[in-house]
Amino acid sequence: MNIYSLTFVLIRITVATNYYWRSQGCRMNSTMNEECLCSGTSNGRSLAGSDNRIEDLKMMYENCTRVYGNVEITHLTKATLTNWNDIDFNRKFKIFEHIQEIKGYLLIYNVDIRSIDFPNLKIIWGDDLLDDSGALTLSSNMELKELRMPKLRAIHKGNVRIENSTFLCYLQSKVNWNELLEDEAENRLITSDSAFRQCDPKLIKCSGCKHCWSGKFKYCQEEYRSICDDRCSSRQCYKPTNSSSTYECCHEACTGGCNGRGAHQCVACKELSLDGACVHQCPPMMVHDTKKGMLVPNPQGRYMYDRYCVIECPIIVRMKLLVEELLVERDACVRHCSEGSHHDMTRESRRCEPCKDGICPKVCRVTKVLTGSILRNLTGCEEIDGFIDIQDSKMRSRDGYTLSDLNVLKSVRMISEYVQMATQTVSPRNLSFLENLEFIEGRSLVTSKFALAINKNDNLEQLGLRNLKKIKAGSVIITENHGLCYANTIKWKKIISTNAQALITRNMDGRCEERGRVCDETCDPAQGCWGRGPTMCTKCRYWQLNKSCVKKCPTEG
Repeated sequence: MNIYSLTFVLIRITVATNYYWRSQGCRMNSTMNEECLCSGTSNGRSLAGSDNRIEDLKMMYENCTRVYGNVEITHLTKATLTNWNDIDFNRKFKIFEHIQEIKGYLLIYNVDIRSIDFPNLKIIWGDDLLDDSGALTLSSNMELKELRMPKLRAIHKGNVRIENSTFLCYLQSKVNWNELLEDEAENRLITSDSAFRQCDPKLIKCSGCKHCWSGKFKYCQEEYRSICDDRCSSRQCYKPTNSSSTYECCHEACTGGCNGRGAHQCVACKELSLDGACVHQCPPMMVHDTKKGMLVPNPQGRYMYDRYCVIECPIIVRMKLLVEELLVERDACVRHCSEGSHHDMTRESRRCEPCKDGICPKVCRVTKVLTGSILRNLTGCEEIDGFIDIQDSKMRSRDGYTLSDLNVLKSVRMISEYVQMATQTVSPRNLSFLENLEFIEGRSLVTSKFALAINKNDNLEQLGLRNLKKIKAGSVIITENHGLCYANTIKWKKIISTNAQALITRNMDGRCEERGRVCDETCDPAQGCWGRGPTMCTKCRYWQLNKSCVKKCPTEG
């Protein structure tokens, strides 16, 4: 497995009681109100991940009930799948067996597997869409014959796109897409000329039902919209167990239908879920006490997280490394503080607090790889709410930038997520544009693991991060920078957290000393340095004058 192998990310939530954290992956629990949430991935069609793609999928999705990101099944080709046959994938691994909801999108791309099962998937929300439009994308799957999702009720937002997948015949003629796309299949189902090329609809049959995902009865599609008559304003119905023919209407708070009467029987909630019942809002954390004439804590209060009312805002667990990802602002779990509020990354707190005297540090939100237009908006930023990701492809693009343009980042002291740079032949010689960076919080990490990832920068000679004091969560990887020295001298254990790692390898390594690339004589040899000269010492050996280490203090001045 390579150095970028995925690290499992999970959240365990108990809706009705409290939160339970596990560091060894999700384990299914007998209580119905306990769920295991996984983060998913956002790699798209790229080859990101390890060489063992099956193991990556198992670590990320096995035993998950809800994926609060995306499910991406990509590049499972015959060339990479050597130790198991096609039958093994569904019968042996059962990787997706417990998934009930996907918050983002489902992507299946370039796979040579004959069938993939999601036996309990009920809804794809589409809050995050592939290429800004795709909630379900099936592309370049020349061997895939069946995608079986018999309990899927709704694809809430986004389109279904099927292309270059010639054998998915049940999806062509036997799946009722209007049922899944809320009667908008004409606009939201997109198929290419290369889809279904090998299909003959006359040969595709269901057993005991009109619509299905595969031939057996257990793969019949669950329908709840097309069976309704006009009297149901929700356009959602269910069939009572004691009835042979009549249908009853689902509650209007439901999405994806229901299993019975009332707001507590919905498959999913249109707005919010509170202890299994659909509601319009969560109970507030503070309520007015008429006797005291003041606000007091509400023992029944809940925070709003995604579409759920929860007792506490979730914490992410990355193997044995706890990462407090979500912040708390008033009655909500948030990723970013609102205007006029601020989260102090250096404190052991997850709360967004009102800025002192109404004056906030200049915080700039960055959620995409750096481009020229993004950089032009970062003048004077003290904190980055997001990440700094520098890629050679963006530097060379139409909206590109030069190395000198990066100097706008010199005012940055804190970054909430991570720093990544992979610039190959256009790389800078150092990271002096981040010389004032003091703190990386690591609330989101590169491949769910790294808070600092400096890889494949051909011209890089020294890091120059002379003010970096702390990486709160996440590991460090600095590799394949063939001209880089000094990084091995840094005492990374003092900067990173206890359970994190620093992987410094395949740089210039043993050739640095022979080329004279060593720490200055005024640096403390036990502490290392960030680069050449007396201003790059981690700690001075003798004396410090301003920002430079010196042997002697001046006798005058």
